[in-house]
Amino acid sequence: MQEISVKELDKVANELIAFWSWLSSFQANGAINKPNTIPSGDTARASNAIKEIINNHRDALSNLIPETFTYSVERVYIPILRGLRPTQLKDDENFDEIQDNYLKRTVRDYFKDAEIKDDEIFTGLRLYNDTKKMLLGKQVERDKIRRFEAFLSKTFFNDQPFTLIPNIEDDSLHVSIGNEERPIYNWAMVFNL
Repeated sequence: MQEISVKELDKVANELIAFWSWLSSFQANGAINKPNTIPSGDTARASNAIKEIINNHRDALSNLIPETFTYSVERVYIPILRGLRPTQLKDDENFDEIQDNYLKRTVRDYFKDAEIKDDEIFTGLRLYNDTKKMLLGKQVERDKIRRFEAFLSKTFFNDQPFTLIPNIEDDSLHVSIGNEERPIYNWAMVFNL
């Protein structure tokens, strides 16, 4: 397989960005959302521009994607309405870990008539239980958590030890960074989020 130079990739990227900017100008003016408002010449121009970019860079683009490449999308909807701690009280003292009102509201508002699985919507409320199940589950699941912790440690915390801890005393996910452990929702104060 032929190596692609950074210069070639940069050229492809710049052409695509320029084309995207041109196309976005129509969207900004509301033209794309209104049928038959893009002049036919501009529609042809857009189509020709895409074909030209692909043809000019066919070899470089084909080297980026192997011939046996299969593409599948795993979609997860992350609603604005979300949290990390249960909100539904089971009784005066305990929260209902199973009841996810954010999920129910999101499904009702956006996916009422769609076939969507609960794990395709991430509200954050199942994070504690999912982490606990994975850490107490099979080796494959425990390894997945360890790799995720290692990724977070390296990417965001300068390789400081990073650990996810489902704390059974307060039914919340705790995070240990370096030598400090606290509930995940209290870390926001440390990082001024």
